[in-house]
Amino acid sequence: MWFSNFHDTREAFFVMFVYLFFKAFGLATVKFNFESIKKTLIAGKEASEVLKPSRVGIAYNMLLIIILSILNYVAIRVSYERPDFTDRSELEMKIDTVKAVTACFSSFIILLIFSFQQEKYVLTVHEVLSIRQSLISINSAIYFENESIWKIITKLLIFMFVNWILLFITIEIQNDYQFLLYFVTTNLCDMIMTHTVLQFSIALKMIEQLFRVTNANFDHDSKASFRLNDEICLNVALKKVQVILNKLSRLQDLHLSLCNVFEDLAGFYAQSMLLCVWYIFVSMILSAFYVTKPIITGNTGLSVVMYLRTVIHFLHHTSLLIMLTKCVTDLIAEREKTGKIISVWLAKIDNQQFEKKLTKFSIYLMHQKVKFSVFGIFSLDNSILLSIIGTITTYLIILQQENLSSNSNNSNCH
Repeated sequence: MWFSNFHDTREAFFVMFVYLFFKAFGLATVKFNFESIKKTLIAGKEASEVLKPSRVGIAYNMLLIIILSILNYVAIRVSYERPDFTDRSELEMKIDTVKAVTACFSSFIILLIFSFQQEKYVLTVHEVLSIRQSLISINSAIYFENESIWKIITKLLIFMFVNWILLFITIEIQNDYQFLLYFVTTNLCDMIMTHTVLQFSIALKMIEQLFRVTNANFDHDSKASFRLNDEICLNVALKKVQVILNKLSRLQDLHLSLCNVFEDLAGFYAQSMLLCVWYIFVSMILSAFYVTKPIITGNTGLSVVMYLRTVIHFLHHTSLLIMLTKCVTDLIAEREKTGKIISVWLAKIDNQQFEKKLTKFSIYLMHQKVKFSVFGIFSLDNSILLSIIGTITTYLIILQQENLSSNSNNSNCH
């Protein structure tokens, strides 16, 4: 018991760390109640007061927007005034400006979304915690056997930290700190965007785990009902049948709640994901332009360290997009697994009460499709990867042709 409490207390501190981590980037504007989350994890109590809307969080994000605006203005001026930066083609200067403005604008919109949609954010988190507590109350052993969210979050955070360490150690200071100021500033907006994707990925993994636990309960109860087939015929286990039927009703309600929570989550993050995917798309095109430039022209125009940094930056955004689409795909796959379990249960069971409930639930599952579509423009699953690769290739060819044409015109002028 003592070890269990210690373990849950450690998890509460870990949740607090994750909250503060996202708060630093303006992605957790709500007020966090540490004592309430401890009671939820240790005592299993309802967590209706874990998060609350906060005006301080809104003020922090407004201050962050002002600071980022000033820093980005300074960074763009530096890029146009210093000889180190102006010794580039006109196309390359436009490319860097487009990327900086896209990152700045998108990050500002995201900060505003997290500032003024706190109520929606709080309600969704509390609903997730409520479903978690309900699943624990149904069968705590099954829940903790399938709980892996803390390990997943740790892996995602380590993945992100490694990416940023690799990016920052490849910054060239070159005897003054203007370079450092420039690169840190241009990466601050990038960090807000990438950590928004990280936060959404963690949220998706939490929903996926709850679907996994729900499916494990369905599977457990289906096997229990199969074992009762003979006893049902002998009219011995009617009470046990009723217990399973009651659990089935609760699990169906929780499954419906999970689908609704996912829709709420998708609605909250839809605008942010549209901006993030757009920014990642633009960044991958521009990074790919610099990475492939020596293959086309024979000259990178960058030092070895800066070229390496560009390659890492491209891989950073590529892996981020893969992480996001994989999280969405895994969640959808786990949700579809429910239908398979119910179909097998319905095919094997020989009891009218079970058949009636399972048939109704099976019809519901056929009509309730879970997918993450950004305003109907595109679906965030593995299918989008091939589309993005094809589009990036097309734009990359156009940019390289424009660069060759620009270099040719400059040569003719000289």
